[in-house]
Amino acid sequence: MKTLPWIVLILFFATALPATADVAEETRLTALLQSDATPAAKEDACRRLKQVGTAQAVPALAALLGDTHLYQAACDALETLPYVEAGEALRASLKITTGNPKAGAIHALGERRNPSALPDLANLLNDADPLVASSSANALRRIGGPEAIRRLRLAEMQASDPVRSAIVDALLQCAVQWVKDGRGADAASIFEQFDSPKEKDHVRTAAYAGRIQSAGDRWLTLVTAGLESNDPSHQTAALHMARSIPDPDATTTYTRLLANTPPAMQVALLGLLQERGDVRAVPAIVSAAQSADLSVRVAAVAALGALGDSTAIPLLTTAATSHEESEQKAGRQALIELRRGNVAAALVAQLVSTNPEVQVELIRALAARSEKSAAPNLFLLARSDTATTRKAALQALSRLADGSHLASLVELVNVANDETARADVRSVFESIVERTERTRRFDVTPIVNGLADANAGTRIALLQVSALFADARLRAAFRAGLKDPDAAVREATARALCNSRDAELMPDLLELARNSGEVSLHALALEGYVRLTSDESSGFSAQKRAELLKNALELARRPEEKRAVLAALAEVAHPNALELAERNVGEDVRKEAELARLQIAKALLPSAPAVAEKTLQRLATSARTDSVRTNAQSALKQFKTPPPSPR
Repeated sequence: MKTLPWIVLILFFATALPATADVAEETRLTALLQSDATPAAKEDACRRLKQVGTAQAVPALAALLGDTHLYQAACDALETLPYVEAGEALRASLKITTGNPKAGAIHALGERRNPSALPDLANLLNDADPLVASSSANALRRIGGPEAIRRLRLAEMQASDPVRSAIVDALLQCAVQWVKDGRGADAASIFEQFDSPKEKDHVRTAAYAGRIQSAGDRWLTLVTAGLESNDPSHQTAALHMARSIPDPDATTTYTRLLANTPPAMQVALLGLLQERGDVRAVPAIVSAAQSADLSVRVAAVAALGALGDSTAIPLLTTAATSHEESEQKAGRQALIELRRGNVAAALVAQLVSTNPEVQVELIRALAARSEKSAAPNLFLLARSDTATTRKAALQALSRLADGSHLASLVELVNVANDETARADVRSVFESIVERTERTRRFDVTPIVNGLADANAGTRIALLQVSALFADARLRAAFRAGLKDPDAAVREATARALCNSRDAELMPDLLELARNSGEVSLHALALEGYVRLTSDESSGFSAQKRAELLKNALELARRPEEKRAVLAALAEVAHPNALELAERNVGEDVRKEAELARLQIAKALLPSAPAVAEKTLQRLATSARTDSVRTNAQSALKQFKTPPPSPR
């Protein structure tokens, strides 16, 4: 254990002394500063000495303080070197430098916060160069303390702008530091001195804010006086400082002022009360929400969104139905943000309102709040005779309904009076499917039952809905619909089939495309078939997808149909897909075929390099499109270039 003190000493000296490498580097860098090296090289040397320099580097750095190109780099280094010699060098330079170099040295002394520099800096407050005098004021502010403040005050009495402004700013910041140090009473005299009508507005604002900060237990009194004042500087400072006052009596004070101040101040006070989050302010805010002034109403409504409870809903709904855009926007947002009390239940309870405008806003709020408990009431409103209410309810259900509501949606389809109403209900079905994971299965029994009992119009609507789901019973309904005695049902079934998401219906789509004599229906069936080949949820292998697309390509008649098949084929990384794209598909789609071959071949390079390389070589020399040739050449080059060997 006796060796422990020696270990401590060794560690101390190892950390207290610079490393040999640093000493050698410092010697080299100081020599560079004294050489004919370029200014850029010397700047780099100064930056490095800032990190590794010692007192030995100070003379070389000090020699640069008068250099108009290098003074800043030298000041930066001397500013941070923790040696007395660095500060002395900066002070000495004040006697031989002028302009920017002198201001740079002054700034560095201020950053060092060395009290020994205070007399030199104070003497420069009266310098003829405003830059030097202003820099000195800022440096004294950083040093701080009673003597710095005394010298700044003396200089302020004789100074003129811009130097006086710099001195005033320095004094105010010194006073702020005194407040932080617990010397509020000493700081108060400085703040009071500059809270004078002869001062600039920003100075008076800062001074009054300082008076509040230094007032101790009286700060609420000063804030109140500032808010009631007609002086904009006092008002601005009071509003700013009011946010940080923890005094529980502040809310009572601000709400008292609310009723007796001009609209602009009322708006500011409402924002202040909202930010404080004290619910005791709610009665006064409710009163303000009924003001004749629009700006006050808007601010009050916004505050109620944060502080109000469910009892504020009627007032907020009134705002949401306003014809004033700003008030309407504030009301809608407040209804969404309202959290105190059982808001959801209160919103639902008021849905029975006979005013359609109110119903629409309540529905909008429930949807935005994702209140799924409102779904049963929304289904009732979706049967409303009022178009705006009905549409709003369906739009909300598009966000709130789920798979458990299919039966209710089928009922809505059944009672719909026209195709527009049925389309609105279909959009809810679509939203449910889009919001649900693809792997989840739906119980489509309500749709199956609806198809069995419905009239032709409802059957057509439900067949369109059936395209969203995959179920054996719905497949049977499609196949039956294609043979329905009613031509309109047959036509609607065929078109709905083209939108199916059920891969089990692909043979039916292929058959429809093969046998349809109608150009548009043939195209739709082929499009639906190709879409399903690319559907990841189908789980088709690349080989299977190529096989399926072969059937589609054989049925493609028009160029646009061939392009669609080739676009899908380009995503299939399999030799069979490449072979299919290389067939003679016609001059009208040669460019698309070449692009598909390029994409497939590039994807096949890792797994089937021989086949892919052969195709790329042909494309690199004979492709019709420049971009295809260039891409093929680039792919071949990358493929043939061996990767760099590991080191």
